[in-house]
Amino acid sequence: LIIFDVITVPLIAFDLPDTTLWRAVGWFSLVFWSCDLPANFLIGFHDHDAVVDMRPSKVARRYITTWFLLDFVLVFCDWVMTVLTEVG
Repeated sequence: LIIFDVITVPLIAFDLPDTTLWRAVGWFSLVFWSCDLPANFLIGFHDHDAVVDMRPSKVARRYITTWFLLDFVLVFCDWVMTVLTEVG
């Protein structure tokens, strides 16, 4: 799915035809990344001693202080663009 996004996001600038396949794959991508956001709160990490830490409070703190903001902004922008496209 990352490869799909890497290829298709730059193609947005070229006004591609709006086919059912593109819309379905776009919705699948949006739903996948939306589900991935809360799922990241359940994924452990290696601490400085190379031990996998699965404590929910530590995992949440680590995610929020590292990738959460970027993930949230990207998913939020994707939802806004999708809603504006579907409504307009």
